[in-house]
Amino acid sequence: MSDYREKIGGFLYLLSEKLDEELYEDFLSLCDADFHYQVSAFSPELGKEIVWLDHDYKEIRNLMLLIHQHVRMKGNFTRNISMVRIRTAEENCYEVRSQIMVMHTDQYGTTKLFAIGNYTDKVTRKQDQLRLLERKVYLNTRDLGSGIHVPI
Repeated sequence: MSDYREKIGGFLYLLSEKLDEELYEDFLSLCDADFHYQVSAFSPELGKEIVWLDHDYKEIRNLMLLIHQHVRMKGNFTRNISMVRIRTAEENCYEVRSQIMVMHTDQYGTTKLFAIGNYTDKVTRKQDQLRLLERKVYLNTRDLGSGIHVPI
């Protein structure tokens, strides 16, 4: 696994770069056909975890391809991943936990912290190619304003 640590870290940064640049087709090309994406947070008011988004590959693809037709926040997002921890889940499959900080820069150049949380990813290796099999986004931030309309 040690030879894949650097590759997996680079792979996660590449995924974030594709999302930051809104290159959604490129992001999807790095996902497995069985990809699953979920966004959740803990609600102290309800005393339990709430799931905001839960999509398979087809559903997240449809969402991403229609993003440009939505009314959305002006500006762009920058994702900063840190504290990457990798463990082998099964042969050729790795569970990767990392912390995420999302910054938003508006059309006037003002940058603010938008959200913090963590990713729990499952990365698979098929024919020596890394693919994202699953991404669970767990947010500490629960107030996202009117919404983000793009994957976190």
